[in-house]
Amino acid sequence: MGAEQIRAFTVRKPQLSIDSFYITADNSMPGMGKAHIIIRNTGNTVAGPVNLIYFRDINNNGTFDTPDIQIRQLLSPSIKANEVLKLEFETDLSAVYCRSGIWLSQDDCLCNPILKFPDTPIPVSQKDVTICTPDMISVGVNFNPGHSYVWENHPKISCNFCNVNTVSLDESDNMRQIQLRLTESDTDGCRYTHYFNIHPEGKPVLLTRELQICKGDSTFIFFSGTNAMWTGPDILTIRNNFIVVAPATNTTYYWTATNPSGNCTATDSIRITVQALPPLYKKYEWCKGAVAMMDISELEPFGYNVISGAQNLDLSKPFAPVIINQENRLYEFRFNNGYCDRILQVEVIFVRPDNFPDSISYYQACIGDTVMITLDESLFYSWDSNAAPPCPDLHCYRFTVSAGTQEEKRYYALIKDKNGCVADVTLIVRFDDSSLLQEQITTCEGQPYMVHGILRDQSGLYCDTVITGNGCLKIHCVDLNFLPVSSSYEERSLCKGDSIVLFGNVIYTSGLYCQNFINQSGCDSTACVRLQVQEALLPPGFTTYYSIAEGENLQLTVPGQYLSYRWMPATGLSCSDCPDPVFNGNSSSSYTLELVDADGCKASILVNIEVRKRCKEGGTIVLPNGFSPNGDGVNDFYLLPVDEFCSPLRVTVFNVWGNIVYSNPRYDNSWKGQSDKGPDLPQGTYYLLLEWPEENIKRTTFVDIRRN
Repeated sequence: MGAEQIRAFTVRKPQLSIDSFYITADNSMPGMGKAHIIIRNTGNTVAGPVNLIYFRDINNNGTFDTPDIQIRQLLSPSIKANEVLKLEFETDLSAVYCRSGIWLSQDDCLCNPILKFPDTPIPVSQKDVTICTPDMISVGVNFNPGHSYVWENHPKISCNFCNVNTVSLDESDNMRQIQLRLTESDTDGCRYTHYFNIHPEGKPVLLTRELQICKGDSTFIFFSGTNAMWTGPDILTIRNNFIVVAPATNTTYYWTATNPSGNCTATDSIRITVQALPPLYKKYEWCKGAVAMMDISELEPFGYNVISGAQNLDLSKPFAPVIINQENRLYEFRFNNGYCDRILQVEVIFVRPDNFPDSISYYQACIGDTVMITLDESLFYSWDSNAAPPCPDLHCYRFTVSAGTQEEKRYYALIKDKNGCVADVTLIVRFDDSSLLQEQITTCEGQPYMVHGILRDQSGLYCDTVITGNGCLKIHCVDLNFLPVSSSYEERSLCKGDSIVLFGNVIYTSGLYCQNFINQSGCDSTACVRLQVQEALLPPGFTTYYSIAEGENLQLTVPGQYLSYRWMPATGLSCSDCPDPVFNGNSSSSYTLELVDADGCKASILVNIEVRKRCKEGGTIVLPNGFSPNGDGVNDFYLLPVDEFCSPLRVTVFNVWGNIVYSNPRYDNSWKGQSDKGPDLPQGTYYLLLEWPEENIKRTTFVDIRRN
């Protein structure tokens, strides 16, 4: 019998393990999640289709037996030796996430099963909610019978043990995100955490409240927000944050607007009360010599200041002033109705009726003659008893005067017309055989006077020969004298923003300003001032924007001569009061330059300096050749210093067969091993092409993706 030969042989069989099993929540579908299972074959042959059972461990004994519930059975594809298989499927979190497990059979039998329970904590849901302050909003989940609910304590919630909470915010919470946490527990003690991220946004606000204006004025209404809609009469102008209105009567304006994001809308209204004003112009006409008393009682609720003509008024009764200097003129009273200044103008005219005789009337006759005096019979005459003409009573209007031994006779009367105008009249009858009659007339320049039928405008002695009705030969001379009318003119200047008081008024704009007055001779005169408002001359060709590289110095130069220079702020400058400081700052800055010229006028200029950061050339970086996008928070992304490059970086990724699996024309460090189509790329080696098109630079390298 021959010797037996023993041969060694290798057993070939698969060897399976579950690397990980975790469940994630699907925030887009409340109550739903996704199970993730990674199976590894460490054996030396292919594992046939693998039988997996997803179950709930009801009796919590760590294995799959009675009375556990099978939720789902899966049959996986074959797994090659030394390869990894990733399985995913959707699951109802509210029913099965607690105490769920995976039971895996290998060797096509149930004798050597593999059990795995979730690696990760309980799944979490998150929901983003926008609220328009100061509105209220409800957040929470649907109520499940038998479940309990506990909210993390927060000052903005209304209850701690409910499934839905009411949240109320005010304007102080704007732009501050608030996170609320709700823990839901079922009858088995399983818990589910819900996060609610609340984003407050402020509503538009009507910034102007109720207004009162004077009739005829306009006013501004300010608001915040965009896409504003207004309804109401007499809207003059609509801008992004204000409108101008000029209502004629009391009016309510209605407003609707949204905030910049368009999520919040507000409506409001504003009531404008229009105040009526007393008349701004009055006119009085009195008979000269009568008591002239104004009635300005309409100003009594407001009070007033006299700005023109106070020297002519007796103000002992303020709202019934008496004119003590009877001359034609315009009086001005300034008052304030509580909202704006107004000026009441009162025009006063003193008249002497046309049929009244002159206050002094002369009658000439030769001695020995008789003079017949006939007055207007429509007037009423009351003659002074001590100087009455030869009349049958004291009210006559016609009488005869005979020459006597005296050279003249005087008669005095008070006359009145049917309108009640009165005047004193003196009649002088002169009996003179002298051949010369001389008269002195004084008037103001610019007011020609009629002498012997000729209108004269020059001072002088003007004579003419006349014969009276009784044949007396007379030489009538008029000594005419014109008093001067004074006038003045001067030019003044001031800087823009300053003011000057002219003729009792505060003036701050260019123009010609004049004031009429009565000079010492009693003639109307004028004083004028031409005011020129000027600004400081800005330096010609002065540059207001500079751009320099980081680390460079900049010499600033102001052309022209000025009394003073002031740079604000002084940070980063070699001096703050010179025309040529040196800038040595490390960051972009803005300066205000205030200049004072030779006239003392000021001007301001804004100067901006941009400091550009130095950047790296794309070809000088070190490229990493591996990363592990496995979700553990460490080295999950392929990171490059993109913020330091001088130009955008284009990244293209190829697999081992030369196919493009990922590309990004402006790389932003967001690649975590996924393909352009979405799924994660398999673990392995990939080739990268890095390009900086603006610098015409290309780099190639390889990267190793490891997920375990």
